[in-house]
Amino acid sequence: MRNWQYTLTIRLIRHTAYTPTSTGYIKSLIQSYHRGLKDKDIDDIIAWLKNNVMTVQRTISNDLVAVNNGIFDYKKIKILLPFTPSMVFINKIPVNFNPKMSRPPIYTDHGENWDIESWFHSLSDDPAVINTLWQYIGATIRPNVAWGKALFLLNPGGNNGKGSYCQLITILWWTKYSNCTAKAIW
Repeated sequence: MRNWQYTLTIRLIRHTAYTPTSTGYIKSLIQSYHRGLKDKDIDDIIAWLKNNVMTVQRTISNDLVAVNNGIFDYKKIKILLPFTPSMVFINKIPVNFNPKMSRPPIYTDHGENWDIESWFHSLSDDPAVINTLWQYIGATIRPNVAWGKALFLLNPGGNNGKGSYCQLITILWWTKYSNCTAKAIW
């Protein structure tokens, strides 16, 4: 096996071999390693991969969340399981789980101390609203749970935290959100 074929095989194992992957995607990945290959060569590589690369199923669990340093078990709070070949995740939260971590101080550009709890309380004095904001952050890390809810941040005015909250979610988890104006909805 040529070196680039070996590299391609390792890349497929690490990134896509554990999920059903279209032949078109695999062909484009092969071509990214060697542009001059003929279709017959590409078909040979795909046949080799099908015969030699073991496929496994992705782990789908409501309670397990992959983080940098292991698998967080949501059901058994504050337990971190080790990564194992039997549990396959296609993404992970890019943060280490640390059960002893407290809220770190965050200083603004103006030198003010900022923390998320105080900020949430500045957005609303209704405990149910603050609880909902926390619940949505929790929901973003557990995509396999059917929450049966949607979050709509509606307020006709600006400068009230809607965009900042969405930006916070994006920075934390790279979770995509959709926004449109209230005028467009009504």
